[in-house]
Amino acid sequence: MYLTISDLFKRLDTQTHPITVKASYMEIYNEAIRDLLDASSSSGQTLDLREDPTQGVSVAGITEYPMTCADDVFTVLREGGKRRTTDSHLRNQASSRSHAVLIITVNQHAGVLVH
Repeated sequence: MYLTISDLFKRLDTQTHPITVKASYMEIYNEAIRDLLDASSSSGQTLDLREDPTQGVSVAGITEYPMTCADDVFTVLREGGKRRTTDSHLRNQASSRSHAVLIITVNQHAGVLVH
């Protein structure tokens, strides 16, 4: 993941059109979706999947933060990782008990023509 994210931002730096990058991070645990970037979601608040005819499937209410470089994404991963659901078992005292999903959205904006 480190190499992919680093390569993504290297390639984006070479683009001539303005680009925005956003990231969200969630976990799926016991069929519930939690926002790992929202500190208040640790209280048990869950999110819903929604299907929109134009945007496709999305997570309603998920936090999205703007990303300017690869280090921003790594910070999101670290901070969100602290909020993941864990539990101990025989082989690992702090085993992750959920599936984590990092979503990176890249939007390229067409150049603005000035007359």
